[in-house]
This record gives sequence, C-alpha cells and structure tokens, in this order.
Amino acid sequence: MTKYREILRMANESFSQRQIATTLRISRNTISNTLAMAKEQGLSWHKIKEKALDESQVRALLYP
Repeated sequence: MTKYREILRMANESFSQRQIATTLRISRNTISNTLAMAKEQGLSWHKIKEKALDESQVRALLYP
C-alpha cells in the first residue's frame, strides 16, 4: 500500500523524489503522481497534520 502521508511529509521536509522513492521503496512515478495530485487538490502536509487525517482519508482526498 502506498504511504501517501509519508510521501507528503517527506516532500515537505525537502527530501528529493529519488530519496523518497528509495526510502519508501516505491517508484518515482508514484511519488511524482502523488505530489501532482496533492497540488491539484490543494492538499499539503500541514493540512493533513492539522486535520489528523489517516491514510485512507488522505488517499480519498488525493483520488476522489
């Protein structure tokens, strides 16, 4: 299962897409797609943290 929360957290902490992919053992395409959808949906790590959203809620917001 893709860890959308962790992707957004690491991106917020200025990790590169390559570093995120290596750390989470997922493809760079998945990282790129997730970050593009987050931008499109206006979703950021701060909003996720503020609203205490879980993984399934984040996935539902990214891919409605």
